[in-house]
Amino acid sequence: MNPRARTSAWLREIKEQQGIALTPEDVGPELFPDVVWLWQAFHFLARRRTYGMDGPLSISVEAMHSYLVMKGIQREDDIDLFLRCVPLLDDTWMEKYYADQEANRKKK
Repeated sequence: MNPRARTSAWLREIKEQQGIALTPEDVGPELFPDVVWLWQAFHFLARRRTYGMDGPLSISVEAMHSYLVMKGIQREDDIDLFLRCVPLLDDTWMEKYYADQEANRKKK
């Protein structure tokens, strides 16, 4: 199941018309239905992350707490899963971002 299937269809059409390549972020990953909410949470928080002088910062614990409160997520199992998965997704995103930055610096 692709949580962004409806979005990716119109985005793909617009980008193809303009000759712009789709990125993996445009399409989103294929996910099991029971973890779509975690991807959506990560995507929401990642798009609102803060930036420092050297680039993006990790998603803060305060931001994750605010998201849980805002969405009314109260089951302990859901909170534990959220607090395990979102930081892992964020770490992966941060590693890729800074690796890409380093590769771009080496090209120059």
